[in-house]
Amino acid sequence: MMKPPVVGILVGGANRRMGCPKALIQVEGLTLLERTVNVARSVTDDVILLGLPPFDIPVTLSSLSVLEDRHFGIGPMGGLDSLLTARPSDSCILLACDMPYLDGRLMRRLVEAEGGFEAVICTTPLAAGNATKWHPCCGLYLPPVRARIQEAIRNKRFGLTRLLDRMCVAPIALVGDEVRWVENWNTPDEVTGSMDLGT
Repeated sequence: MMKPPVVGILVGGANRRMGCPKALIQVEGLTLLERTVNVARSVTDDVILLGLPPFDIPVTLSSLSVLEDRHFGIGPMGGLDSLLTARPSDSCILLACDMPYLDGRLMRRLVEAEGGFEAVICTTPLAAGNATKWHPCCGLYLPPVRARIQEAIRNKRFGLTRLLDRMCVAPIALVGDEVRWVENWNTPDEVTGSMDLGT
């Protein structure tokens, strides 16, 4: 891929299970949001925050643009729709802001994927058999996906994972220690458990 993609980081979630803004949780002196932006900048300087954040953006990130959802209350699909609409000619990486182990090596694998697909999405193995789990909030989306997303919104189908079933998707299969790259924090216990382990 010749031109670096734009990276959109989702910041508009309600954080109901966490009880506080996940983006502001501190990890080794940085908020999760600051850390995510730093990892995104390993492949591009073009980073945008997606959604209306229910918190004050850290001063270190005050120069970043914030793109509000065109359709509110529909989850990550709303952020991706707004990003692809604002940047219709660009490939876009969609990232959640709550992945404490996101790694620049994964970003490079997304950017370097080649040929014949509408999206490149990370997958991790499930315990049952050969099944895999898709991680649509860690993926690269190409411009033609915009039409599919807008059709899904018109039909009130707001699940990104279900949308992937109707697309030509190239998986990036994460195995072993790589699985942690897309681990996310949703509850205080998950945060505390990781801190207790010293990770």
